[in-house]
Amino acid sequence: MSLPFEHALLRFIRLDDKPLVEWLIQRAGDPPMPLQKGPLAECAEQLQTLPVILLVPSTELLLTSATVPIQAKHQLRQALRFALEESCSEDIEQLHIALAPAPPLANRYPLAVISHQLMKGWLALLRDAGINLQHMVADCMTLPYLPDTMTIVINEHYAVVRHHEWQGFAVEQDNLDKLLLTTLQNTTPLPKEIRLVTVTNSNIPALASTQSWLEKQARSFHINPESISFLHYAAKHISLPVWDLLQPPYRNKPLQQHSRYWLGAGIIASLSLMVALGGEGYQYFQLRQQQQALQQEINGLYKQVFPNATHVNSPRVLIQRELDKRTTTAASQPLFALLYSVGSALKEMPELKLMGITYEKQQMAIELQAAMPDSLQEFIAAIEARGLKVQQKNSEQQKDIASVVLLIGVPQ
Repeated sequence: MSLPFEHALLRFIRLDDKPLVEWLIQRAGDPPMPLQKGPLAECAEQLQTLPVILLVPSTELLLTSATVPIQAKHQLRQALRFALEESCSEDIEQLHIALAPAPPLANRYPLAVISHQLMKGWLALLRDAGINLQHMVADCMTLPYLPDTMTIVINEHYAVVRHHEWQGFAVEQDNLDKLLLTTLQNTTPLPKEIRLVTVTNSNIPALASTQSWLEKQARSFHINPESISFLHYAAKHISLPVWDLLQPPYRNKPLQQHSRYWLGAGIIASLSLMVALGGEGYQYFQLRQQQQALQQEINGLYKQVFPNATHVNSPRVLIQRELDKRTTTAASQPLFALLYSVGSALKEMPELKLMGITYEKQQMAIELQAAMPDSLQEFIAAIEARGLKVQQKNSEQQKDIASVVLLIGVPQ
């Protein structure tokens, strides 16, 4: 796939009932034209039928990978859905999957995962405005890729990171330090160079934790200030092959020129839908930015609890399933209920001495000693009050010490 000789880069900077965008036009071999900003309708008037590449904020998608043994194209997408289903916190049917333009490595496919709702919302806005959309690309994939190098671009509102040929993310500046540190700690081998790029109207946020950790690893940031906009930086470094999100069922279809001029009731209905989708998309955009930071914090905690884990895929879902499994196991095995009940009763009666305990055939046998026989009877009453069945197997009295063996079980 090649980029059109003359094309435009475009991205949304505000999504509401009056979408605001910024764009620039580029011709092959020439420097990009000046950045322009304005309403989507004004952008459409200027671009006319010019092919457009939409830069999607990487805060709205997940770049991951999945392993499947199937290589047949007609089965591959469905197999990838099955592979992702257990690791996704959202309904897999509500998510769009786009394959990277790269062959799999040991049957492992790089993937982009994004909400159908967002895809449909963006496409509706651009279609109704008359934009000739050709490609849709995650903004982190427009950053330069070099082996053993991580590139971080500090944008006006958030930071965009590319740390692998097919891996990257974006996050609000306030959360960059925590997320960047977690990413570096889980990257093997550690990048030899970490480029920190600032573009127009951006400042480097506080990165104290990351910088301190890097110093211990004999690494540091290489700061590269750029006096250009983010779109100009993307136009300068975007390279082939482009990871296009416009994959089935969103195949690119040439826009008909007359689609700009719908009249009557049809255009009123379309504009109403556009407003509704725009408002929802904007709210979703804000929520996903917050979710990104929370998800990375969960990832960090997961790696602390499970240091031998090789990867983290939706840890919230996996942890919950593990807890559910253990809860179900506990509920199905009387041992846990018996241990809890016996332990609680013994804690309340310190005069009793536990001499032995065994568990067999869903029954617990305990041997107790007490200086006062009444204490043993009180213990039996306390266990029965907890809904358990108690059977006295044998007992004996030696001087001032009474001992007894009790069989305790859960009533059938």
